[in-house]
Amino acid sequence: MAYVGLLSKTPSDQRHLRPSSYGYNSSLPPHPPPPPSLCPLCFLPFNQAITAACPNCFYRPPSLLSPPSHQHHLQSSKRSNSSLSSSGSSSSSITSPSELPSDSFMMSSMMGVVDDILREETSPICRHCSQAEPPLLFCLDCKEHLCLYCTPHHQKDHHIVKTHPSFPYKEMSPISPPPSKSLTPSDTCLQHLGEPLLYFCRPCLATICYKCIDEDHKSHQYAPIAQSFQKMQPSMDELALAVPQQLSALKQSSQNFERARADILRKKNEMSSSIHQIFHQLHEAIRKRELEILARIETITTTRLGSLDKEKDKISLDIRSLSELSSQMKEAKEKEQLAALVMTHCKLGKELERIASNPKQHTIEDESLLAMQNQSSIQTAINDFCKLTTAPYPPLCSASGEGLLHPRVNKPVTVTVFTKDRLGEPCTEGGETLVASLSQKTGGGVTVRDNKDGTYLLSFKPQSCGDQYLSITIRGHHIQGSPFQLLVDGRREYNHFVVSVVFGSEGSKPGELCRPWGICADHKGNIIIGDRSNHRIQVFDSKGAFSHAFGSEGSHPGQFNRPAGVAVTKEGDIVVADKDNHRIQKFQLNGKLMHHFGSRGSNDGQMIYPYDVAVHQTDGRIVVTDTGNHRILMFTSDGSLLGKFGYKGYLCGHFDSPRGIVMTNEGHIAVSDFNVHHLLVIEPNGTQARILGSHGSGNAQFTRPQGIAIDHRDNFVVVDTKNNRIVIMSPCGQYLTKFGSGGRARGQFDRPTSVTVLPDGRIAVLDFGNSRVQIFQEVSP
Repeated sequence: MAYVGLLSKTPSDQRHLRPSSYGYNSSLPPHPPPPPSLCPLCFLPFNQAITAACPNCFYRPPSLLSPPSHQHHLQSSKRSNSSLSSSGSSSSSITSPSELPSDSFMMSSMMGVVDDILREETSPICRHCSQAEPPLLFCLDCKEHLCLYCTPHHQKDHHIVKTHPSFPYKEMSPISPPPSKSLTPSDTCLQHLGEPLLYFCRPCLATICYKCIDEDHKSHQYAPIAQSFQKMQPSMDELALAVPQQLSALKQSSQNFERARADILRKKNEMSSSIHQIFHQLHEAIRKRELEILARIETITTTRLGSLDKEKDKISLDIRSLSELSSQMKEAKEKEQLAALVMTHCKLGKELERIASNPKQHTIEDESLLAMQNQSSIQTAINDFCKLTTAPYPPLCSASGEGLLHPRVNKPVTVTVFTKDRLGEPCTEGGETLVASLSQKTGGGVTVRDNKDGTYLLSFKPQSCGDQYLSITIRGHHIQGSPFQLLVDGRREYNHFVVSVVFGSEGSKPGELCRPWGICADHKGNIIIGDRSNHRIQVFDSKGAFSHAFGSEGSHPGQFNRPAGVAVTKEGDIVVADKDNHRIQKFQLNGKLMHHFGSRGSNDGQMIYPYDVAVHQTDGRIVVTDTGNHRILMFTSDGSLLGKFGYKGYLCGHFDSPRGIVMTNEGHIAVSDFNVHHLLVIEPNGTQARILGSHGSGNAQFTRPQGIAIDHRDNFVVVDTKNNRIVIMSPCGQYLTKFGSGGRARGQFDRPTSVTVLPDGRIAVLDFGNSRVQIFQEVSP
């Protein structure tokens, strides 16, 4: 490949062209280069030297710059050629390329190039792309002029000689040197100093030079800057019009932020002043109370001291009286005054008798003085005094639930939103404007229920499979993670279940269990356990960490005697089947008793050994397995009897030993019969029922079934106690899956009794014999 250019390296760096380059004799010694700042043909100054693939550097041919202008090099101009002659002979006149000395390296090479260039058109154009564009460079191998657009594609395979960067091809004069004005830094490549920026890389949104193409942008889509400018010019006018509008909107937003800042500072000053005033009044009240108590202490002390002084004076009088009588009797005895001695003896006897009848050894006054501090209640009052709250801060609010993890087509699912204030503390009150929407074309929207405790329950039913988005906003701002991408699944089958959490051990300490029977979960994920043999209720969080416990053994309100089943209302209250006390008790989550109902007996509203309890999440109805009476009882939320179903027997509609119970959203009641080994599903009207399952250990069979729950697919999750497993079946009784086996290892059971489904879809099983809880999570195979 041949190149045209200017020698720019030092003499020590110069080398010969290969013998095949232009036919010169390789035995000739190298020729010294001309001064690096002059053209080797016309000795005029030039602007930039170019390095070819071979070690020589050349100036661009004059004819390539402007063909008619450098023909004086081929006619009558005479230059001294001694520096180019291998033998140092005298200079000769150059009249044509054929007359150049054959042993002259520089002249033969340059004249050969010039001779080729002169054959080109007077005004060359780029023929590589057939667009008749003015040339930017000339390839000596291909003998082609290349325009700005063809250069980057051509130079991937060829080395190109570039022109002076400051001037276009058609405007550069070979006679006049380039102006001294150089490119500004914004016009040149920072990576390749001095190289002009000629192209625009679309993926990188950057202007680049031709060297950048071979290094970092080979596979990128790029175009000349002029072409990119033409394409962008229509949108530039639109952008120019959009800028003032956006600037106006941004300025308005800035003003809004400034107003919000001023409002925040104003509110801070108002609240600070109010808090100072409140606590100043509190300090005054405390100081006043302090003075009252001190004055009362002073009064008590003065009264006591006055009483003591009076008693002391009486004692002093008694002492003086006894002393005087004793002296008189002694004196009368010494003088042998019988009359005086008898009188004194009588007086002294009466005095001693009087004093003895009213002993003064112990005063009625003492130092007892107690201050009833009530520190616990005072501390509670202080903690509750003047609580500061802010509105929920959307970026710190979160959401969880089955609706985010495993939404199913045409199945109602729920999502719980947990709000937090600006400092990240949980909000404890509701009333906030929360908006939720689902990106589905058909079907209902999202129902929002304010739980009045800082949480909100969202309910919706996806209508189609695939990706959907759940948007949750508070005051127009998205909460953390919103909008949530939901992968709505239309499958009915289950994946594999694995143990994710295990907690609990046998004992009576907080967090320990002893033969537990019932389990349930509230909408926050709190796990409530009926710790039967410890006669108490224990509460754990969704990760199994102990929260608190309440209750003790006894029959008074708030006490338990072997509590069994537990359930929660939509408000988060706990309903307990107090089995051996033959009653139902209702508590707040903190253990405060709300009310209780029921007593031992077979009359309406009475019960014998109620094992389990369930609550309808819409209207709050309570259903109870009245095990000893072989029936089901239904009450209102306040304990008024609504009805009863069943009696002793083995046919449909009969019960032998009803244990677990659950109520669907549609009002169906499912009951496990412990001795008959099946489920009985009662229709909402209470007049019809159907049997699911049979006795055995196969699919859809049970041996001693107990607890029942409903998952988010409306399927029954049944505790098959004697088979040490969990069985899941459809509402019509079709077997779906099972998991568990007998043993003490993770995932194994020893007579499990109860089960519940957490808000996020995990299944928590109460492992009765192992005194623990195991939480299972569905995973992909």
